[in-house]
Amino acid sequence: MTRDYLRLLGFLAAFGSALIHAAIAPEHYQELPYIGVAFVLGAAFLLAAGLWLLLADWPEAWHLGALVCAGMIIALLASRTVGLPGGYREGWEPEAWWSLALELVFVGCYFARLREVRAGRWKEVHPDEDAAAFQALADERGAGAAGGRRRVQPGQLALELTRRQGVPPAGAGRDRPAAPGREG
Repeated sequence: MTRDYLRLLGFLAAFGSALIHAAIAPEHYQELPYIGVAFVLGAAFLLAAGLWLLLADWPEAWHLGALVCAGMIIALLASRTVGLPGGYREGWEPEAWWSLALELVFVGCYFARLREVRAGRWKEVHPDEDAAAFQALADERGAGAAGGRRRVQPGQLALELTRRQGVPPAGAGRDRPAAPGREG
């Protein structure tokens, strides 16, 4: 699965779970206020993580989303088995199943992304570092003959930056060999 698909799937899972929690928060707030507040906070953090992922593949967004999802999964299972403080116990309504499924999807995407990073197929960098490196390369490549400026294609810059950072080209994984001279 490519980075963009994981990000999109992560966003959709976070957004879906956030919507479910935001929708049922008022009824849970009436029952036990701390549960309703926890639902609103969880929904807000998941929405933030999802939107963050939509903007860029930031590690912090993945960590935040996975942490919130793990907490929600633990709370959901506890509320259906041993119960939560205040004698709170719930049944397995459809919202619980949907929420659990979406949170598991997000956590699965998180671990799939982590595996790709650790295998060296994705370079773990902060987007600001990429932007600075991209700009430096654009400035370097932009100077043409006689000190004039020439038009440089962004795709060429991105490919050159990828090569300089030592990241294999997209698709060079287990099933496709890396470019010549890039074995490793």
